[in-house]
Amino acid sequence: MKKMFSIVVSLLLVSAVLFSFTSCHKDGVYTPKKKISRIYTQISGQAKMLTEQWTWKDNLLSKIDYYYNGTYSHTNRYQYDGKQLTEVLIEEGKIRFTYDGSKLEKMEMWYRGSLLWKAEVKHDGKKIVEIEFTEYDVYTVMKSSRSSAYDALKGVLPESSCAHIAELSKKRAAKSAKTGVEVWNLYYTYDGNNIKEERYVVSGEEDKYTYTYDKELNPFFNLLVGGQSYSDYEFSKNNIINVVYTNNYDGDYAETEFSYVYEKSYPVERTTYNVSNSSFGATDYYEYE
Repeated sequence: MKKMFSIVVSLLLVSAVLFSFTSCHKDGVYTPKKKISRIYTQISGQAKMLTEQWTWKDNLLSKIDYYYNGTYSHTNRYQYDGKQLTEVLIEEGKIRFTYDGSKLEKMEMWYRGSLLWKAEVKHDGKKIVEIEFTEYDVYTVMKSSRSSAYDALKGVLPESSCAHIAELSKKRAAKSAKTGVEVWNLYYTYDGNNIKEERYVVSGEEDKYTYTYDKELNPFFNLLVGGQSYSDYEFSKNNIINVVYTNNYDGDYAETEFSYVYEKSYPVERTTYNVSNSSFGATDYYEYE
């Protein structure tokens, strides 16, 4: 399952491609000042291991190679029309992106020739505020695959969204034996250039994530279009230092904090601390071109 969540739409981009929401950019265009080249992860008591290797061509993200326990796992490849992202290619599938001028309008996930899910994107001015997902028996189709149905969204949506979407899809499948079509919504609320809240709503149940940020620069801001972590590949300009999760149905609650080491306002290390159970998680290390 870890491999499923590490690929992305964990989708969503993003590690490959985040959205630009400023007036001088277009959705699906990533023009970073600092280009990620490698990401390493170290779990307490274990060796530091390569988890992602980014390849750039003509200032555009060409591919991301993913590694699991230090061994190559899979690759996300990015296709463009000019500088605008049009497809993310994954194992036996792809995600296609449709735009209304400069704004992302629709995403579609095709797997082995069949439409697995589609997502309609709504904007409020320059920002994406809602995405309506329609799933077509996603979990049943993908359960034999090592990747999730949302892996290719990494780089397109925030890293946090990619992980949460995959978790939601799995949770919904476990709650019901039914197969077929299911519709659910993702809502973003902003505070300036940062996402303040992320809400996942389906059949009256709501998973909510509330974020607090520092004032340093997020190297994934304005990525193509955005995972398993909270601070990578976000729509947000700054870096997340605290996230609180709540569920209105079963009362679940969790809180996580992040601390950073910076060089010239960009993170080179990030450490996770799970406030809910008073334990340290992994430390991520970022290298730039």
